[in-house]
Amino acid sequence: MDADQSTAYDIPALKAIYDADGVVKVPALVSRAWVERLTTAIAGFRERDPGDVRSTYFGHGPGRTTVRWMWREVDALLQFACEPGIASLIGGVIGASSLRFWYDNTFIQESGFEGFTPAAGYEREFLAGTPWHHDAVAFPFTGEQNPGLWVALTPVTEDTAPLTCIKGSHRTGALYRPAVYVDQHETVAEGFHATPDWDAAIAAGEWEQVWFPM
Repeated sequence: MDADQSTAYDIPALKAIYDADGVVKVPALVSRAWVERLTTAIAGFRERDPGDVRSTYFGHGPGRTTVRWMWREVDALLQFACEPGIASLIGGVIGASSLRFWYDNTFIQESGFEGFTPAAGYEREFLAGTPWHHDAVAFPFTGEQNPGLWVALTPVTEDTAPLTCIKGSHRTGALYRPAVYVDQHETVAEGFHATPDWDAAIAAGEWEQVWFPM
């Protein structure tokens, strides 16, 4: 990846896919050297992990460790976020002339994890990873120019925790509460909806899910 790498991509074509599906794969945007540098930096930072106690940087849940805000103390994370080739490509894809970096968020998934225990009011367990959700409810922003760049630091297959999305679900305009954390039978705040059964809708052919091998 270098400063003008984004010129190697068909930005209008990527933007058309992103606008329609809500997600688009950009092959080879991140170099192997950057993957190795980021992996090393994250491994070093994880030595500060206090364990099960939630802290500013570390969070622990069933089958997963989350590390946030490393850019504040790890130069490699901030340098990566400010790479001109990445910034210009993302700006082109979402139709923005400038970008502000919000934060980094690293997920370490544990092998052999069977699923989440459902919140009250949700009838079934969530198997094979994180339940369906969108991140809009977790950010203090409004509008449609709040992109996330998801980078695979280890090989991704169907069995190794791929990021899976529902094509076009962003176009519903609805905000859904995360089903795993809240009682879906409680009164819903204005503008929010109980999480639908996306798996049933996908099985019925109403929606299409997509993930990318990497």
